[in-house]
Amino acid sequence: MTCVLTPEQTEGPYYIANEAVRRNITEGRPAHRLLLRAFVVNASTCKPIKGAAVDIWHADAAGVYSGFGSGAANRTFMRGIQRTNAKGLALFRTVYPAGTRAAPVHIHVKVHLGGNVLHTGQLYFPDTVTDAVYRKAPYASRREP
Repeated sequence: MTCVLTPEQTEGPYYIANEAVRRNITEGRPAHRLLLRAFVVNASTCKPIKGAAVDIWHADAAGVYSGFGSGAANRTFMRGIQRTNAKGLALFRTVYPAGTRAAPVHIHVKVHLGGNVLHTGQLYFPDTVTDAVYRKAPYASRREP
């Protein structure tokens, strides 16, 4: 059996430990809605891992991270944790994140199980999807070349 795994990467900036367990992390921020389906599997067997805590954080459509810079007054938007179900699936209602010149569009992720971090990485999007989303508001007004 073969499964596609997201490679390990650095945690990246703006991590805040002990996020709230919640599915909807949008907090009403304007942007293109995104239903993120994150599957957690055993790297050796490709079998789903039930009960893993999937911790995500990312910038909003304006490129702002909660808890930092212009988002410092709020430490919760675009941040949350979900536990995986029996199929290894964690679902989040979020928005399509903004990228910058320094970094492509991405979502940061940490997977925890039994008090241990199993995976730290980032999820990326195909350029064709980003191009389509970024032709619409509110992205079109801030898109960097």
